[in-house]
Amino acid sequence: MVLLVRGVLAGIGYVALSWVALMYAFTPNSPSIFWFPVGFAIGVIWWWRTPALIGILISTVILAFGVLGITWVGVLMGLTAGLGYGAVVYLLHQGGFDPTFRRPRDLALFLLYLVMVLAPTAGVMVALFTLAGRWSWDDFWRHWFFWWGGDVVGAMILGTPPSRVANFSGTKETSLGRDWRDYPTDSECIRSCAFLA
Repeated sequence: MVLLVRGVLAGIGYVALSWVALMYAFTPNSPSIFWFPVGFAIGVIWWWRTPALIGILISTVILAFGVLGITWVGVLMGLTAGLGYGAVVYLLHQGGFDPTFRRPRDLALFLLYLVMVLAPTAGVMVALFTLAGRWSWDDFWRHWFFWWGGDVVGAMILGTPPSRVANFSGTKETSLGRDWRDYPTDSECIRSCAFLA
């Protein structure tokens, strides 16, 4: 039951943040410059693992279908987003990432994996939108740039607090200790991420 609740909450949070992020699109037919759901997804998947991943995947399918009205595009977009978010979290785990961001290396890893993984996923998303007839192939690279940039900025701004909460909850133990007084504040972390983004 707990796993189901986590999946549902992750999905609801993703949909709610998607609605907010769409307010930052240049036009109704352009990507958002601040796609906050990416940061939320990465943080909550780090925290709740598979249930969150499934919930976000399903919510992405529903969102894409609601926007485009094409089932196969929605399914492919959901799979692309889910695999992308899961890949970022997997790479962070494998790279020894510490969600407290105590070391410059952790911030560098976070940014590196975001840029590396989200670039191809943004390309797939834009291609799917174009195949669905929403955009023109002539504008592919422009839409890709804004989609990719919006994903990275949204992840840098909103991805740090949820991933750090995971450390306090006991989901991930680190060698740096777990006394909250040893950690920088979320606001400091967010300011650093926003500056680099």
